[in-house]
Amino acid sequence: MRDQGLENHSTVKKIMKEALITETHVAYSSFQEALNCVSMIFPSLACLWFILYHPSTLTRHSWILILGTFLHLPFSMTYHGLCAVGNDSEFWKRLDLSLIHVVSCIYAYALSNSPLYFAANVVVNIRHICTIWAKTGRHKAERSSNIMQAVALYLLPILFSGDVSNFSGAVLTFVLGGFLFQINFLGGYGHSLFHAIFIGFQYYLISATQKVGVGKGPNCF
Repeated sequence: MRDQGLENHSTVKKIMKEALITETHVAYSSFQEALNCVSMIFPSLACLWFILYHPSTLTRHSWILILGTFLHLPFSMTYHGLCAVGNDSEFWKRLDLSLIHVVSCIYAYALSNSPLYFAANVVVNIRHICTIWAKTGRHKAERSSNIMQAVALYLLPILFSGDVSNFSGAVLTFVLGGFLFQINFLGGYGHSLFHAIFIGFQYYLISATQKVGVGKGPNCF
């Protein structure tokens, strides 16, 4: 009887584990994954637009944020590119997600001009990265919650500095993109649209960096 109970318990755990993995996986076609790969370029296009047409407006903080954006690009494109050819690499997925948190720390400094605030973000995001590489990191709701927390942390300095227009623009574009992504808009194309909409998100972030530290010092702490 006891052995049967242990066996049933083991079976339940196995089913729950499989359900957890299934919950985190969204089936995209090869074409959709190719679009996910190519659409990752859009945030970097916003960076290139500033570099090519408005270089004089870029500050040290602008360049830090831009370099952070470029840093994430190859990791995300590699992951989605592998998925497009049928290799849904768990390693590259976790690496892609980890880079989101690394870049979040870079953004936090670029938008706050505060080493202390940067350090606080590093502590929070290291915890989230550890979660990604642990088994519980495969839970989609947890991953999404951690990313939203990281985004909120690097957006707050914009609000604290009184830059309401860029803060509002960034929040609205992020919410719109996130909504399309979460509802899997147009049968799987919401992910690509999420990436594409981030050209606007990136514009507002770069615009916000142009006001960081101008006569005010750090925006946080």
